[in-house]
Amino acid sequence: TAGDVLEQVDTLASTLASSGHSFRFVIAPDKRTVYPERVRDSASRAETCTDTARPELRAGMAARPNTTVDLWEPVLNEKARLTDTPVYWAHDTHWNSHGVIAAVRAIVDSVAPGVWVPEDVALTQVQQEHLGDLMRMMGLRDRDATSEVAASRNHGSRGVTAPGAEEWPRPQV
Repeated sequence: TAGDVLEQVDTLASTLASSGHSFRFVIAPDKRTVYPERVRDSASRAETCTDTARPELRAGMAARPNTTVDLWEPVLNEKARLTDTPVYWAHDTHWNSHGVIAAVRAIVDSVAPGVWVPEDVALTQVQQEHLGDLMRMMGLRDRDATSEVAASRNHGSRGVTAPGAEEWPRPQV
């Protein structure tokens, strides 16, 4: 149940805090909860345990802002902001870079408020082919050709203030 999961989060948080550590519990929203309008015949689809437990789990996560990060909100906000650009791959159950960036930003903001500065993230459009997991599960090898975004640290900006950041390898685009 959601209560059991939250109890385990509290236990882990307490154990880690007693040793001077912290953590964040996150759950990635599944594609059908972000795009329910694209699920066929949703009216006759049986309710799943995640559908039943989600409201209680999200409410419990909201009550634990120092140990949990609700990723539904930032991913849904990114979907709303990018009205013509999806945040999940077309033939896949996973996020594309738009969904990933929204989630990573929420996690960074939770762990180190003020470190994420949009100007520090350079976004570059790249053309890419992607073989989605749904296509693979059906035994198909058709690939989606898509315009994707690659993110890297913007070296012309104020830079990342995390300790040791100057030693981080620069991502290849």
